[in-house]
Amino acid sequence: MRQKRIVFSQLLKKKQILEQLSSFDIDQVIEDVSSRSFFFSDWMMTHMNGITVIDERHEQLGAIVDLLVFLTDQLDDIQDGDIHDEKGLIMNQAFMLLPLALSLLDELPFSLLTINKMKQMCCNLLVDCANGQALDLKNGVQNEMDYCKMVMQKSGALFALAGSIGAIAAGVEDNRLLEQIKDHSRYLGVVAQIYNDIDAIYQMTTNTDLQNRRRILPILYMMHDSDGVIGKYYRSELTYNELIQLKNNVIREFECKGARPFCHFYIKRFEKQYIQAVKQNPLYSHDLTNFLSYIERMN
Repeated sequence: MRQKRIVFSQLLKKKQILEQLSSFDIDQVIEDVSSRSFFFSDWMMTHMNGITVIDERHEQLGAIVDLLVFLTDQLDDIQDGDIHDEKGLIMNQAFMLLPLALSLLDELPFSLLTINKMKQMCCNLLVDCANGQALDLKNGVQNEMDYCKMVMQKSGALFALAGSIGAIAAGVEDNRLLEQIKDHSRYLGVVAQIYNDIDAIYQMTTNTDLQNRRRILPILYMMHDSDGVIGKYYRSELTYNELIQLKNNVIREFECKGARPFCHFYIKRFEKQYIQAVKQNPLYSHDLTNFLSYIERMN
């Protein structure tokens, strides 16, 4: 595949776009998106391998998918406080990128029916993602069931978007098969999120989940230890600064009091669901090894 920076430049550095978005630094947008991992466009392409010949239009479609994920990540970071957007310029840019990305789909050389189906899929799954984000922002997660529901919508929807868009672009029209693709994509999204939650314990000084008292998966286990640091913090008996000073205690609690195997139980549970769902989809029986390799990439 060509260097993604070139693909993004071809998509965005057009006279009409540059004139319309004269207040934005398009070169910086291209640099920001190009410097990220292209996991989601890779995931999209996996759903095309062996079904169609991948060409330039698919590479451009993958860039649009990465652009959509980039803007959702930006909004998430602003809302969580990971990005300080004092003047609101980053928020404004994210809102600009959403309609821009969707409008770029119209310029790809696919049939009108395919374009419309991809746009409808994008809109439906972005709404799903936003609903999951709202549940997270409201600290609406009370138990493991709430957590799984939230992550299936929030992170899972982005995986489902990339996978199903790839299948549609490859010519898949069967709605039943597309639903199966969304299912296995969501399961993989949950696995990825749990690994991120585990990282949050070790990176608590830079990750805002604990600062915002989010009930991420390891916390759902640890907060019920009445004598533990996390339990005291989530009952507001400790401030965030006091929690940070006890970081090593938190890590020991995670590693020694059952939270780690608790998280890995859920990882294995969703890995199993992912594997079963992929195997049941006749589209990908030729490429199971590649699909199963994504479990290793999550680890």
